Amino acid sequence: MKLNLGSGITKQKEGWVNLDIIKSEGVDVIHDLNKFPYPFKTGSVEKVNAEHIIEHLPDIIAIMKELHRICKNGALIRIKVPYFRHQNCYDEPTHVHFFTERSFRFFTELEPNNYCGITGKFELMESKLTLNGKVANFLGIGIIGKINPLYPIFIHEIEILLRVRK
Repeated sequence: MKLNLGSGITKQKEGWVNLDIIKSEGVDVIHDLNKFPYPFKTGSVEKVNAEHIIEHLPDIIAIMKELHRICKNGALIRIKVPYFRHQNCYDEPTHVHFFTERSFRFFTELEPNNYCGITGKFELMESKLTLNGKVANFLGIGIIGKINPLYPIFIHEIEILLRVRK
């Protein structure tokens, strides 16, 4: 199963199970991601897409534990979140977390602190910084890529790819 979290009406993916808290056309599963457990069997998910949803949820550690539970060994989780220095990160009143390019290292072997019981259960496969399309075109830089740290305001979002380790 491929699971698309927080699909709403604008981020639905064909061939995926689209989950959202609000019932609308194209949403396959209605569920509040703050309520545990999620309505999926242990080890039943092979891919997760979480595009601009994690920053709205208060307990990221519980969410990552639950994603680990429902995913198969080797499952891929793609997460997109706003970059903490971009103004849109702060303009949205429902954002409860802010992220840097290092935030998701906490859940991997790259972070030695294991006080929450989740560190090392994911492998960091990829980390990308996405530029605001208009700025990226203006600068002549590709939409996704590494940029000079002197231009952090141009970074719009972070895209992380994690592999589940069991």
